[in-house]
Amino acid sequence: TKALNSCLHHDNWEGAFKECEKVFGIYNWIHAYPNAAIEVIALWYGNGDYNRTMHITAMCGYDVDCNAAQIGTAVAIMNNQPLDEKWTAPIGDDLQTYMREIKHLSIKGLAEYTQKMYELLK
Repeated sequence: TKALNSCLHHDNWEGAFKECEKVFGIYNWIHAYPNAAIEVIALWYGNGDYNRTMHITAMCGYDVDCNAAQIGTAVAIMNNQPLDEKWTAPIGDDLQTYMREIKHLSIKGLAEYTQKMYELLK
């Protein structure tokens, strides 16, 4: 609620973030509280714009890769449109993991598998 209240009282993400940073600054940079606040702020001020949301997430810092992954996924799903090529071209179709025995995956293949599992389970 702190992050949402900060958003309601500030005209820009910087002001909301600074207010939350004062409260959550006592926590480690990978702690859930400051990072959850950043996610709320990015969603609020990003207002559904993927590029803007990612910009805010990155500018706030802390655990950027995790925050960007979670919030980027949420905004992409909400928008229900393909991502701009500037986000996808550098990665291509290659997903490298640390999972045992699954070091490389096709992103397209993983998406197709996920869709099949969804259809099977719904």
